[in-house]
Amino acid sequence: MVHNSPPRRYARYLLGSAAAVSIMLVPIAYGAGWLADLSQVRPVLTELNQDQQQSVQQQKILAAGPPTSSPSPYRIATGAFHVTLTWAKVPLATSYIIYRAEGTQSFSHAVNIGQVSQPNREISFVDNTVTPGRSYTYWVAPNNAAGQGPTTPAVTVHTFLTWQEIFLTGARSAAPSTAQAWTQGGMGLLPKTAVKTRPIVWSVGTQLYSPFLFSPQASKSTWLTKRWTTWTLDDSSLQIVNTTKGIALLSAKPALTSLKSLTPGSWTPQDLALWYDAGSLQEAIVTPNSPSYPVAALILNRYGQAVALTSSQGSKVTLLTLR
Repeated sequence: MVHNSPPRRYARYLLGSAAAVSIMLVPIAYGAGWLADLSQVRPVLTELNQDQQQSVQQQKILAAGPPTSSPSPYRIATGAFHVTLTWAKVPLATSYIIYRAEGTQSFSHAVNIGQVSQPNREISFVDNTVTPGRSYTYWVAPNNAAGQGPTTPAVTVHTFLTWQEIFLTGARSAAPSTAQAWTQGGMGLLPKTAVKTRPIVWSVGTQLYSPFLFSPQASKSTWLTKRWTTWTLDDSSLQIVNTTKGIALLSAKPALTSLKSLTPGSWTPQDLALWYDAGSLQEAIVTPNSPSYPVAALILNRYGQAVALTSSQGSKVTLLTLR
């Protein structure tokens, strides 16, 4: 007779529980393995779907043909070492080819300098291979798998000069002159004396300019005292032709050959003001809307062109108003 003692019943219970757990774990393990296999299959299926989608999209593009219009509107921003082209997205275009020619040469001289693929409504390309102070002509052509579409009209730009080049350009157009206000008393019997100043003279176009004006009293003589003025630069005599807002327009006889004449131009987003102080040329970067400007200064744009002068009080006078 076998006695079913409590220890034996407990051992039999443990064995039964272990067997039940093992039976339950088999389908769980199988399911986990199936899920692991599925996680490896899904990326493959997704990749296949993406490839199929791209293939379908490419077939649609090929069927539609190359883009039929060129980018528009077309904008260009210029710097000294870069040119940025910006245009609107073109239907059917998946990329854009940028062509560039030196100077104003035709498209037959253009070379492919880059290609961009952007899904944005507005596409940009930055040309960082330009040289300061040079002209370049650009074209942009839309492109897709079926071929290239029509190019934009040619756009020619001139890159900015560096600040140092602008400074040197301005320096070659300027020189300090000698202005003297003479006085001789005693009905011309006493020795004559002079008050001498060294105003700057700028050469712009065919004109000479200076932010200096003699006092109205400097050339007014009386029966007792004689007064007169002289103004010279190198070996030339300077005569005032006209005055406007504290700026003198001058003529030189004989004509000056020592100054390199500047070309008049228009304002750029940043410009350079040049003026003489204590015998040396000073500089400062200004903008068209600067609240104040250095006194007796010439302002040049980023192309080295003269755009304005300032009087001895700092009032800005554009060159066009001096004609």
